[in-house]
Amino acid sequence: MFQWYSEAKACYVYLSDVEYTEGEEIDPTSEFGQSKWFTRSWTLQELIAPPLVTFFDISWHRIGTKQTLLDTISVVTGIPQLCLSGEKAPADFSVAARFSWASERTCTRLEDIAYSLMGLFGVNMPIAYGEGRKAFFRLQEEIFKSIDDQSIFSWGVSKEDSRCGKPEGVFAASPADFATAGQIYPFVELEMPPSQFLSRGVSISLPLETPSMDAISSLSKDYGLSDLSRIQVAYLNCGPDSRHATQIYLLHSSPPFSTVQSSPIMFHRLATPLVVVARHRNLEYRHICLNTGLNMILRDRQTTLYYGMTEPASPGSRRTSVPQSPPQDTDVADASFTKGGFGYDETLLDAVVDTLNEGMIYNVTGKLFLPEGTLNEVLDNDTMLRLLQELQQRPNFTSGNIPYVSSRWRKTFAILALSGLLRFFQTMIGKLGITDECLPMPEPEYLPSSTLIIGTGNAQHLEKWESVTRLFGKKVLARVFFEKQWCVLAPVFRNRDQIQHYSLSQHHILPFFRGALGKYGDSTGHAKKSDLKSSSSSEIQKVYIHPDHHDFGTGLDASTLEHEDSFALKTLLRSERKSFEMEKNTLERFQGLSSLAIVQLLASYEMQANDIDRTPITYNLLFHRANGNLSQFWESSRHSQDEYIVPWIAEQCWRLADALNFIHMGYLDFGSDSDKPNHFYGIHGDIRPENILRLPAVSVGEFQSLGRLVIGGFGLTNFYPENTGSITSSSEASSSVTYSTPEFMPGGKISRKADIWALGCVFLDFITWFLKASDSVNHKFPAISQGNGRTPSARSNPIIRDWIQMLYSNDGCSGYFSDLLDLIRSQMLAVSAHDSPQTDEISQTLKQMYLKCLSRPHYYHANSKG
Repeated sequence: MFQWYSEAKACYVYLSDVEYTEGEEIDPTSEFGQSKWFTRSWTLQELIAPPLVTFFDISWHRIGTKQTLLDTISVVTGIPQLCLSGEKAPADFSVAARFSWASERTCTRLEDIAYSLMGLFGVNMPIAYGEGRKAFFRLQEEIFKSIDDQSIFSWGVSKEDSRCGKPEGVFAASPADFATAGQIYPFVELEMPPSQFLSRGVSISLPLETPSMDAISSLSKDYGLSDLSRIQVAYLNCGPDSRHATQIYLLHSSPPFSTVQSSPIMFHRLATPLVVVARHRNLEYRHICLNTGLNMILRDRQTTLYYGMTEPASPGSRRTSVPQSPPQDTDVADASFTKGGFGYDETLLDAVVDTLNEGMIYNVTGKLFLPEGTLNEVLDNDTMLRLLQELQQRPNFTSGNIPYVSSRWRKTFAILALSGLLRFFQTMIGKLGITDECLPMPEPEYLPSSTLIIGTGNAQHLEKWESVTRLFGKKVLARVFFEKQWCVLAPVFRNRDQIQHYSLSQHHILPFFRGALGKYGDSTGHAKKSDLKSSSSSEIQKVYIHPDHHDFGTGLDASTLEHEDSFALKTLLRSERKSFEMEKNTLERFQGLSSLAIVQLLASYEMQANDIDRTPITYNLLFHRANGNLSQFWESSRHSQDEYIVPWIAEQCWRLADALNFIHMGYLDFGSDSDKPNHFYGIHGDIRPENILRLPAVSVGEFQSLGRLVIGGFGLTNFYPENTGSITSSSEASSSVTYSTPEFMPGGKISRKADIWALGCVFLDFITWFLKASDSVNHKFPAISQGNGRTPSARSNPIIRDWIQMLYSNDGCSGYFSDLLDLIRSQMLAVSAHDSPQTDEISQTLKQMYLKCLSRPHYYHANSKG
C-alpha cells in the first residue's frame, strides 16, 4: 500500500469530523489539528507516501494541502517537516523515530498496528489476522533483519505501566513504547559487530558493565527488585546526540552471571522508562543473546488462540470453555475433551505453542521449518512429562520413562500443536497407536490405502492414517496436518559408518540456506552467480545446512568441517537413475579414505514426485565445501613464480597421481564363486583442472592457506573387467574435450592411459601457470591425429615438444620442474602401449621428487637444473 500511495499523483483526504470556515486559522488546537484522521494507524502511510495530499472538511470545502499545512501537521503528528515535504525519505530516519510517529495511533484490529507499518520500513511479512500482539513482534524481526539500527531497542515504558521493572523481550510490545524515542538516532561513526537473528533470540555484541551502587539503589527502590546480582547495564549504539547513548538493563536468565563466560548468554530485558546517559567509549563488548519476547505474549493478552480456528475473546477475558468435540465416527472413539484431556489451564500449552512458532525459520526457498535442536529444546523431557501428564492424566508417565515416551511422540505433538489440532492428541496416541515412526502421513487424497501402491515407506501405517483422517472428520483438517508435518520433518543428514541415501518427498523442506550461521531466515532464496557451477549434466552450488541437521561424525575428515555448516551440493540435471547410481557407487568405494586426494561423498538424496509412483524428480550428491577448483586457483592466486610453494605443488602432484592410481587399481568382485574373484579396474574419464577441487587443509601447517587438491567429477567414471584390456571403441566411453587423448579419435581404444595423458596435461598447465602466470594457461593443446596407422606419442608432436622446451628454458625452471617436465614428456604424454607406464610407477617417482624438495631445498630453487 505504501508503494501504491507513493506512486499516486494526488491523494484526497475527507475529514468527516472537521467543519472548516474559509480564513479560519489552522493550528494544532483547531478541529483540523484534533481530527481523528491523525490518530489512525493506516492513515500514517496515506499522509507520508503521496507527494500531494489535499484535505477537505465534512462539506467538501478545501482546507489546504500537506505542503501549506506543514507546520501544523508536523506538530500534531510528530513527523519532521523534511519527511512530510518529501525532502527526506522515511528511510533517512531511525527505526525508533519512525515508530514514534505511530506511537499514538490506534486501529480496530490489533494486528493492523503492525501491518500498517510494513511499507514505512520497506519490509514484507505474511498477514495472519488472529495472531494479536505477535504481529508487532514479527514486524520488528523483519525490520531487524533488514535494517542495521540498534535504535529498534530504544523503547521504554512509563513507571505506571504494569510491565515496568519486569523481564521482557528485547522487542517492544507496541509503537506506544517508542513515544519518547523520536530523537534517537544510530551512531554512524562506529563499525559495530554484526547482529544476528536466531531462532531463540537476537545474537548481538554490546558493551556491558555492572550497575553502580546508585543505579542498584534506584532499581531496588523504583521497581522492587531483589536479586540484583543478575542485572547488567548495556549501552546501545544510538542516542539523541554523539555524546549520549541509550542505556538498557538486562536480566541474566539464570544466576550467577560472570563476565568471563565464553558462550553467548541469554538475557531478558527489564522494562524501564527510556534512559539516556553520557556515552561510554571504552567498555568491552560482550557477545550475548537477547530473548525476543514472543514467549511473553501470554501475559495480559486480549485474544486467545482457539486451536483449530481463531476466535477473538472479549477484552480482558480469557477462554475457559471446552472446544466442541469432532464429528463422531462409528469406528473411532471421540477425542475425549474432559478436564484432564484439554480443558485445563492452558498457560503452559500456549507458551509451548508460541515458542514452537517462534522457533520456525525460513530455508533457502522461503519455506518455514522447525530446526531439530529447537524442537528438542522446547519439548525437552521435563516439558513433555508435564504436557503428557496433563493431556493424558496418566501418572505412569514419570521421569524414568519419559525419554522413551518423548522420543516416540515429540514430533507428533509438535505437528498437532502447530496445526491447532492438539485436541486429537490423546486419541491419536492412545487408541490409534500413532507414533513418530508412523510419520509422514500420506497425502489425504491418496487414502484409503487401496489407492496406494504397496511398498511405499509408510505403507505399514496406512490403516492408522485412515483412522486419523476419520478422526479429524473434515478433509481440510487432514490437509492441515499433512502440510504442517513437513515443517517438523526436515531431514537430518548423517554419515557415521556408511554413506546414507535419503528418499525424500517433494514436500520435504530442506534445511538449506544461502547464508552463514545467524542469517537463517534472512535468505532471499536466490543463489549468487559465484555460488553456482553448471555443466550440461549437473549443477553444483554452495549451500549452508542448519547445524542441527547434519552430523558427519569425527571419522570422516572432520577437520574440514570444524565450525563449518557450508557444503557443496551437486544436482544431476538429467534425472537418470543409472548415471546417478554409477557415480554414487563409485564414490561409495572411496568411503572413509580421506587420506587419499579423492573427494568424499557425505550423503545423497533423491526428491520424489508423490506417494503414488514415487518417481524421482532430482538426484543430489552432498560433498565437503571446496574453495574452488584448480582452474580458479590459477586465475586468482598470486603465488605464481613464488618458490616458497613449490614443495606444496610437489606434494599435490604426487597425491593426485596416487589417488588416480587407487582408482585404476579398482576392486575385486568375488561374485558367487569366492575362489575366482573378478578384478575390475577403473577409468576416471574426465581429469581436468575444473574437476580437481581445492579443499581446506587437513592439518595446520605452513601451506594451510593453500589447502589441498583432490580429484572430483566422477560422472564419467566406470569400472571394467580386467580381461577386457581396454574399451574397444571410443564411442563406448565419454571424455572431457579439454584433454582428449588420441584414444578418443575415431577408432581409438580407451584404457587407463587416457587418464594418465589428461593428468600429464594438468601438470603441464600447472608448470605453465607457475613459470609464466595464469594468462599462459590459456594455451590449448592441439589435437593429435593419427598418422601412418600408428598412434603418435607427445614426443613426435612438434608443437607440444616446442612448448615443453620453452618451459624447460625458462629462467625460473628449477631442478624439480625440469624433472617433472621430463616425466610428463617421456611418460605421461606418451600414449602408445610400450611407452606409457602404470600410475603406480608415476606416483612413486613423484613421491621421491617431493621428498627431495623437503630434504634439499636447493632442488626447487631457480637455476638448480643439472
